[in-house]
Amino acid sequence: MDKKKSCKEFIVYLKYFMLFVISINFLIFFNQKNVISVGYYSKRTEMRNKIKLGIIVFAVLIFVIQFVPVERDNPEFNAAGEIQATVDVKTILKSSCYDCHSNETVWPLYSYIAPVSWLVANDVKEGRRELNFSEWNTYEQKKKNKKAEEIKEEILEGKMPMPIYTYIHQDAKLTDLQKSILIDWFSSINLNAAAE
Repeated sequence: MDKKKSCKEFIVYLKYFMLFVISINFLIFFNQKNVISVGYYSKRTEMRNKIKLGIIVFAVLIFVIQFVPVERDNPEFNAAGEIQATVDVKTILKSSCYDCHSNETVWPLYSYIAPVSWLVANDVKEGRRELNFSEWNTYEQKKKNKKAEEIKEEILEGKMPMPIYTYIHQDAKLTDLQKSILIDWFSSINLNAAAE
């Protein structure tokens, strides 16, 4: 809880710092004496001023979008609904899948800084809607079977975990052994269902 609180405080201080930097740049830009000259130098000065103005407008825009609210919540955890798997399968799922496909998302620092926060929140929302391991036991067997097949397919094709996620979270990349463990376990779900 303290880590989460300190992270939020850091974000607030970062936003104030950005406002300070933008203000300083704004003052420097508008208090600057424009040298009146002709030819090449006046065009060069004019271009520099346009570039500076563009940077200031961009910085102000980045600052303003920080205040657009983003939903970053974790629904209440219900152990009865969570997937029941072997320890090794559960460990792999937690390290590679749970941030987007469970109600136990760990929201990293960059998920508090727009516009990246919008992308992260949307990916988590879509991931939970598509498959939520925290609600796996609430699925009907037919849906579990379908999801198990989709999971195996996504793993084999290298689509999950998403490359954009594993680029930042190197520990989430699946090794060949981990892929094999997951595929075997999700295959056993379908075999158990067929036996019933």
